[in-house]
Amino acid sequence: SEFGRPLNQSEMQMLSEWMHNMDSKLILYALKEASIYRSLNMNYIARILKDWNDKGISSEMVEEGKHLGRRKNS
Repeated sequence: SEFGRPLNQSEMQMLSEWMHNMDSKLILYALKEASIYRSLNMNYIARILKDWNDKGISSEMVEEGKHLGRRKNS
């Protein structure tokens, strides 16, 4: 686990909701981005996903690096 610990029940619920509503690759990319910035908490990952969703960023765009520079500073 990127978190270095098991996820708690509320984190598992949040992840489950994301998996039902979003591209799983995009969730993994958001987790990797949070890891790069050493901010591994679900609220930060949720903000990344919301920001990408609001801007129409897809997993393909992340793979191509087209999401870079399109994220607002939090």
